[in-house]
Amino acid sequence: MWRILPYLMPYRVRWIAMVATALLSLVATVAIPLMTKAVIDGWVRQDQQGLWLLGAAAMGVGISEAVLWFIRRWLVARATMGVEADIRRDLYARLQILPMIFHGRWQSGQLLSRIMNDLGTIRRFMSFGMVFLLLSTIQITAVTIILLTMYWPLGVVVLLSIVPIAATVLHFQREYVRLSRLAQDQAGHVATHVEESALGLRVVKSFGREDYVYEGSTSKSPISTTPSSTESRCPPSSGRCSRSSPT
Repeated sequence: MWRILPYLMPYRVRWIAMVATALLSLVATVAIPLMTKAVIDGWVRQDQQGLWLLGAAAMGVGISEAVLWFIRRWLVARATMGVEADIRRDLYARLQILPMIFHGRWQSGQLLSRIMNDLGTIRRFMSFGMVFLLLSTIQITAVTIILLTMYWPLGVVVLLSIVPIAATVLHFQREYVRLSRLAQDQAGHVATHVEESALGLRVVKSFGREDYVYEGSTSKSPISTTPSSTESRCPPSSGRCSRSSPT
């Protein structure tokens, strides 16, 4: 996270404005239930004008919250896209000066997968994850304090319910990290194979090795290619469909 700070500094005005807008929208989110509480408790029950006034105020707060959400998303979209563009520019410049032995060790598809997926993950984290993490922490703290002040048993229930929720989130987070890394590696292998196949298409055709490349690609596929399934996918006129694919 600290490595991203130099890229955030050119857009610090937008980030500060985004945080301020997010905090204002959070205040509006918490204020609407408090207004509803005032109506239910009945301090304006005998005052119809006060009821209409409070309802109009709640509607105005709701509209203001929607406008603030729109402004926050607009600010964070412009800032995160700029950060991602700067990182891509520096990464591309770095790849240009690396020695050839580096490109010999790394598959081009793996590099492409890292550049696209990792930077996309960083952008999504800055756009949504980081913002919602901050807002959720502040909102849970504020709501818990309000509930403890209004009716402490309900506040204690909210505090106790956080423990199993946090444990469940941490469990699935570890599983998600493992599966995400596996999917990223598989995407890199697929990108490498597709790029090599596309670039070497003319060479393969010139040596008449289409069948060999086809069988090699089929053997790497995780999809079962039994004769029955192959015949169902290929037209009868295809020469490859008459042969059973390697298992």
